[in-house]
Amino acid sequence: MTTREGLVGGNFSANAIGFIPPTIAGLKIWSLFGTAVGDNVNVATGGPTFSNIGAGPSYSAGYGHFVAATTAINSGLADTTALQPITVIAAMRIASGTGCMCGTFTASGGNKGFQVQLSAAPQLHGYSQGGGGVVNLTPTSPVTSFALYAMTYGASGVAPKAYDLTAGTSATGSAGTTYVPNTGVNLSIGSDPSGTAAACDLAFFAAYTAFLSGAQLTSLVPAIRSTLANRGITV
Repeated sequence: MTTREGLVGGNFSANAIGFIPPTIAGLKIWSLFGTAVGDNVNVATGGPTFSNIGAGPSYSAGYGHFVAATTAINSGLADTTALQPITVIAAMRIASGTGCMCGTFTASGGNKGFQVQLSAAPQLHGYSQGGGGVVNLTPTSPVTSFALYAMTYGASGVAPKAYDLTAGTSATGSAGTTYVPNTGVNLSIGSDPSGTAAACDLAFFAAYTAFLSGAQLTSLVPAIRSTLANRGITV
């Protein structure tokens, strides 16, 4: 006779260390931000290591508070031509000011790399520098509330896409002709390269070196949503 013990109703998705992200090829960054054990680090297997830019963000339960370029995170993911395609996913909101960056390779005044920005317009705005590749999406959720967004960039000639994963909407942009990497620069999380006082709250950030489809992004939503719900964040 075999005795088997189980835990009814157990949910370990709030644990950033024990939670295994859904498997999709190209995962480089998967991170939760806040004050829990295992937060503010990259848990993607074989992915780069985070470090602070300036003083680094401040943290509350379930999210990090990023202000301009002085309290961001250096993801350690270097910008190269091989990095295209790329998909970034973020659970974020504007804390103050006109907008916030969830991911950027650009430096102030530079014409290289790409940016993904949530603005108070409201608009989710992304562009690949050097040869265009612009995409804009009007979010359904208030930009001052947490919502889950994604942006995909492909190779030259492939139109980028923006997603409001909370609302289930998307927009297709104009295809770029050339991607010019900002060589020697790493992806910044929560930065504003213009150095303005805009502030952003980030609860989650992921990056894939792959052009994820809408179906693939949708398959990630339940795991992200349940994890964040256990941390008090609704997306």
